[in-house]
Amino acid sequence: MHRRIFLFLAAATMLVALFMIGCGSDDDPVTPAPTTGTIIVDPTPEGLDAPWNLAGPDGYTLDSTGDTTLTDM
Repeated sequence: MHRRIFLFLAAATMLVALFMIGCGSDDDPVTPAPTTGTIIVDPTPEGLDAPWNLAGPDGYTLDSTGDTTLTDM
């Protein structure tokens, strides 16, 4: 009888401990700040004035030809 009570208390203690480990303070998660980058369009062979199209989020599009460097994208 005492063994059953001991096993029950041990199992209950382990469950409470596992529950506490799983609980975190994610009420206000940290969202990283957006970053910018550079896009380099460099068609080859050199001197080729090839047309290209760039499409991105929120309906962003850009059409051009030849070499182009776009910063803060």
